[in-house]
Amino acid sequence: MRLNYRGKLFIRFGCVFLLFFAGVILIGQWRQRTIKKQALEDQLAGYIHMIDKAAPDTTTEYSGRLGSILPLLPRTIRVSLIDLNGSVLFDNVGASARMENHAARAEIVAASRHPYGSDIRTSHTDGIKYLYLAEKIGSRFVRVALPYDTEVRYQLQGDTPFLYWAMALLLVTLLLISGVAKSMSQTIRHLRDLAVTPAMAGDEQVFPDDELGEISRKIARNYRDLREKTLAIDHERERLSQHILYSREGVCFFSPTHEVLFFNGLFVQYLHAISDCHDISTATLSQEPFFASALEFVRSPHSPSYESRIHRHGKVFSLRTGVFEDGGFEMVLNDVTEQEKMHRIKQEMTGNIAHELRTPVTSIRGYLETLLEQNPDEETRRYFLQQAYHRTLALSDLIRDMGLITKLDEAPDLFDLSSVNLNELLERISKDFAGDFASHHISFERNLPVETELVGNESLLYAIFRNLTENAIRYAGENIRIVAELYRKDEEFLYFSFYDTGVGIADESHLTRLFERFYRVQSGRMRSTGGTGLGLSIVKNAVLFHKGDITVKNRSEGGLEFLFRLKRIP
Repeated sequence: MRLNYRGKLFIRFGCVFLLFFAGVILIGQWRQRTIKKQALEDQLAGYIHMIDKAAPDTTTEYSGRLGSILPLLPRTIRVSLIDLNGSVLFDNVGASARMENHAARAEIVAASRHPYGSDIRTSHTDGIKYLYLAEKIGSRFVRVALPYDTEVRYQLQGDTPFLYWAMALLLVTLLLISGVAKSMSQTIRHLRDLAVTPAMAGDEQVFPDDELGEISRKIARNYRDLREKTLAIDHERERLSQHILYSREGVCFFSPTHEVLFFNGLFVQYLHAISDCHDISTATLSQEPFFASALEFVRSPHSPSYESRIHRHGKVFSLRTGVFEDGGFEMVLNDVTEQEKMHRIKQEMTGNIAHELRTPVTSIRGYLETLLEQNPDEETRRYFLQQAYHRTLALSDLIRDMGLITKLDEAPDLFDLSSVNLNELLERISKDFAGDFASHHISFERNLPVETELVGNESLLYAIFRNLTENAIRYAGENIRIVAELYRKDEEFLYFSFYDTGVGIADESHLTRLFERFYRVQSGRMRSTGGTGLGLSIVKNAVLFHKGDITVKNRSEGGLEFLFRLKRIP
């Protein structure tokens, strides 16, 4: 028969209490018996002292001296005098001369070591069971004994009413234990019901106000949280599946046993573009040379991931393979044709940079070699040094612009933002180019309110207006006006017009390419005018950094006009 929790709890608590109760009863009974025995022994000790005074050890007339004291003692008392060797000198029950030696009697042995010695045993003399008490006094032992009969046993037995009260207390306690077990079992039943049917864990469910009730409430809350998180995980899994399905990468997941678990349509599309196989399985993919090395990596991975390039039908694909902790893995196919194209463009740009650097360096080297080898006159020497100096300035400008545009491409987060007053910034432009304005007879005008401010990077904002100004100075001609004005503003943007009244660009097909790096409207134009070819590209990237945009057009009145907007707070 299977006991329920209440029965088990009652039996366990009951057994523990019964053991405790039995121990208390036994200890109490032993203690009562000890106290009563001690009282009886104290009474017998009093008899011993009376006998010793009536018949001291200085006399041998025991019968005569004890004859007057024995009637005063209990009728059944037995009195014995024993010397230190164990010989019985006197005994009021039997003939002392015929009695055996008492040196080995338990009470005599105990009395020789302690003040008193006691024992309960049957006498060898008359066959009666006695309670003996002996004391060593002087050169002898005085021993008294009472028959261990019903009267003595009654005096030594425990308190019977106490046992009755104890049994009644035991019954009451067992009833209380039964009630406690019932109360606890109800809480456990709630806890069991919650574990069996966790869906019932609701806010309306009431649990007892105790530790088990607290555990039940905690389990209910945990189940609700688990249910909510499971739903959230399901939603996230659904979103992840949707993301993978519509991802721009082809993704396929494999189990630890190399079985296909999931793939999106783009993986199939890229796979068909790379190979002729139509079955997505490791057995089929291993026959393709493009995937053989990736599958070999999966079998014995030596790093977290593997990547390779696949060139096929004029396209470039990236194949990435990652192995998971459980032995499963994923394959990711991506069309990186455009990225490879951009990489080639960057390589070409690097070549252009090297070419642009080579030009001023070659010029500087030529001027210096001439000065060192030919030893020209002072006027020629001065001319060559000036030319070398100008080429050095051009080289410094090129290096500065390359560093700025590289930083804009690779690490835009490194630019600090602060509040910038654009009117004060244009004042700096006016002062920095005052010499150029004067030499080219250029009038620089700025039409901005005094408190025109936005949050941005001051260096980049300065680079925008500096490069536009340099571009106008170099290419617009002389006797012109350069105008920077704020023609509109709203809650988000400030709108600027930067134009000159110069020659403009006759062939407007060049306008769409002005912001390309190292682009020349006319071959040799940049070198003859001293530009780096990166100025307008820096302008565009700096405008984009401030969440704006920029366009360029020829003005109907003549000259070139740049229209751009900058966000007040990027």
